[in-house]
Amino acid sequence: MKKISSKDEITVGFHSCKNIFISRPNDIKEVFIKKSKSDKYSKILDIANKNNIKTNYVNDDSFFLLSKVETHQGIMIIAKKKKYLSEEDLKTQLKHSKNKEVFLVIDKVDDPRNLGACIRTAEGFSINGIIVDKNNAPQINETVKKVSAGATEYMNIYIVSNLSRVLDTFKKNNIWVYGTSGNCKNYIDNYIFNYPLAIVIGGENKGLSKNIQKKCDDLISIKMTGNTESFNMSVAASIFLYVTSAKKSD
Repeated sequence: MKKISSKDEITVGFHSCKNIFISRPNDIKEVFIKKSKSDKYSKILDIANKNNIKTNYVNDDSFFLLSKVETHQGIMIIAKKKKYLSEEDLKTQLKHSKNKEVFLVIDKVDDPRNLGACIRTAEGFSINGIIVDKNNAPQINETVKKVSAGATEYMNIYIVSNLSRVLDTFKKNNIWVYGTSGNCKNYIDNYIFNYPLAIVIGGENKGLSKNIQKKCDDLISIKMTGNTESFNMSVAASIFLYVTSAKKSD
């Protein structure tokens, strides 16, 4: 197989590929289908044929050599790289911010599967944007996109270089900043949130950095009632996003 251009990207998995066909079909250059899966993906193949997109029928070894993802579900596409949003784009959006907006800020994340899960949850709850520190997070690669089940195509994802500065920008625009912590007595179930707001989630190992904690208006925790000490960061993000989304209507 030919080498992938630096201007292109690989996407694997049914939902991720389907959503690119829906959101930006003109960016797709090639489709790869596992020979035994061609019937399952007949609708996608019909769209590819109508748009004159080259279709290749390949085996498992070829899939892995190109994507480096074993759980590819028998489908892969090559398309133009999606352009994600910047800190300047965020500033522009905040000028038009509404009363009940919710943002998710990720302080640090190592595992691309956790990042993908956070994006999927945020899109599912119609969160207004995710802010990711490019220096402390994996790139939005094949694994992130697959775990997000295609949510990367619809979510406003802001890639920034300075989270501390972004939190200052939120405050200047009258957006409350709430940090997540396992070491405080402010429990999420009884907490009264102010809107619009940003929820800041810490990394898998150390949680929020001290510098980021100082920038938060308040720290909030999830009350654990079992023997487990804490939740995985993407699970914690899901709980916070669900609660803050639900309480918007209170």
